Amino acid sequence: MTSKRKCLIVSCFLIATAIGLGAFGAHILNPGLEEKYVRTLSTANLYFLFHGLGLFVLASLMNPTNIAFLKWSYWILVVGIVLFSGSLYGIVLSKFWGFALPGFVGPCTPIGGMFFMIGWLSVGYGFLKDANAVISKK
Repeated sequence: MTSKRKCLIVSCFLIATAIGLGAFGAHILNPGLEEKYVRTLSTANLYFLFHGLGLFVLASLMNPTNIAFLKWSYWILVVGIVLFSGSLYGIVLSKFWGFALPGFVGPCTPIGGMFFMIGWLSVGYGFLKDANAVISKK
C-alpha cells in the first residue's frame, strides 16, 4: 500500500471519528455538562474536524516529487490532533464521568497546538522551497 493511500485512509478514519465524537458530544455529553465544558468539547471537535479535512487535502496532493515533506507534515499534524483534541476530549470526559486525569494531560493541549503550527508551517516551507512540488510530474 502506498504512503498516499495510507494517508488518505487514515484521513477518512479521522474525519469519521471527528463526526462520531461530535455527535456523541452533542447528544450524550452536552446535556450534562457545564457551559465551559461544552465550549471545550466544541473546540476539540472543530480542530479535529478541520485538521482531518486538511489532512485529506494534504494526502490528495501527495505525488512523487513532494511526498517526503508532505508525509512528515502529515504525521506531525496527526500528532497535533491526538495531543490537542485528545487532551480536550479527555478533560471533558473526566468531568462528565467524574474521574481524575493524570497531570500531564492538561499541558498536552498547547503542545498539540504547537504541533499544528509546526505541521502547517512545514507544509508551507515545503511548497516555498519547491513551488512546483504541488504539480505532479508525469
